[in-house]
Amino acid sequence: MNIKNKYYFLYLIFVIGAFYTINIGTPFRCDDLIYQFFWLYKDQYGNFSDSPVDFTNRIDDFYEALLSQFNHYMAMNGRFPTQYIVSCFCGFIGRPIFSICNTIIYILFILGCLQLLNIKSDIKKIFAIAALWLIIPIQHIFWYSISFAVNYLWTATAFIWYFIFLKKTIISNHNMSIIKLALLFFTSLILGTMHEGYTLPLCGTFFIYLMYNRKNIRRQEITMALGMAIGTAIVVFAPGTLSRASSNADGIDIQGLLNMKLDLLKYSKRLYLFLILLGLSFYLNRLVFHRYCKKHVLEIVFIVMDFLFVLVIPSYTQRTEFPLELLSSILFIGLFLNSIMWDRFCKPLCCIFTIAILIHIPFTIHYNWIVNQEYTDMLNEYLSSPTGITHYRDIHIPKAINPYVRRLDNIVEYKYISLTFGKNMVIENQE
Repeated sequence: MNIKNKYYFLYLIFVIGAFYTINIGTPFRCDDLIYQFFWLYKDQYGNFSDSPVDFTNRIDDFYEALLSQFNHYMAMNGRFPTQYIVSCFCGFIGRPIFSICNTIIYILFILGCLQLLNIKSDIKKIFAIAALWLIIPIQHIFWYSISFAVNYLWTATAFIWYFIFLKKTIISNHNMSIIKLALLFFTSLILGTMHEGYTLPLCGTFFIYLMYNRKNIRRQEITMALGMAIGTAIVVFAPGTLSRASSNADGIDIQGLLNMKLDLLKYSKRLYLFLILLGLSFYLNRLVFHRYCKKHVLEIVFIVMDFLFVLVIPSYTQRTEFPLELLSSILFIGLFLNSIMWDRFCKPLCCIFTIAILIHIPFTIHYNWIVNQEYTDMLNEYLSSPTGITHYRDIHIPKAINPYVRRLDNIVEYKYISLTFGKNMVIENQE
């Protein structure tokens, strides 16, 4: 192992170790509390319920999790494989084992990003890992709760590797056997049911690609597109998904819809960074621009499709925009590493980003521990209070660290706590 490989390896170990340390210090949060228990299709009176969960019946094995997720599919959400994994970890596997699994997925996420961008240089890999840590959208979402990590980190990792495989399939000249096509169809179908935020724009990307290459379409590409489309239909047209979409759309007037679209434009910061750098690349070096766009044409089409998808849906949160911002971040890093700016300033930039992450990560771990301790103290205070009263602690979190930690949410999370423990939580000094 040469000296450069040694630095890259040690750097990767440090980041992975930090990620694992954050995970093991994180308790059950938010959705995790609900997914410990068995979901019901109907309540005890035979009627549909807004929150059909049996809080007296904890999920104890894989079969119970399967039955629970069938009911969940009918009542709440169509992401069957994703939520099944969540139910298993929250119900009976537990957080310690999840922390190990989540860290492995994070390794695959990093390696997938490097592979997608085809980064060979060790110094570029070090910079890319630091940049991914520092500019990733909704930073705490990868470890904040089991449900969030599986829905966003695990799903993002699966689709990054799917993109890599898709691009290799396109440039391959070999036709697949029937058995391989069947496995490819099943894999695409399962991935299609994981998260509609990825699958809908990916279906649009497949459609554009197949229309553009309609004279040279091969059966493996049709198989992948068909599997993804059917999987997407399964999740989008799930009774639970349709019911939630209908309730979210109720009461939204024109002004409210306009505000949501303005929020989309407000939070698309990483998309703008990528577009600005893309424009600079076109102006400064068109050869680099054309090569990069040709190499990542599918990802760029995905970004366009995802932007249109987020633009037309009636409801919006930052999590809706996560796939768009994530892929924009990854492509921004890749384009920057191919630019003249990197060639001129690679060593000082790598030093700055490396020092930044070496300072940032210990602070993240420190404040994440403080916030998780605050959460535990607030939960214990709430449980010991006859009236369910609890209070925030006096904590000041630096602005640079704030996106990486998550204090108890007085809008949503306290409702889950109230439901789980059967007593209304009252936060007296709400911030």
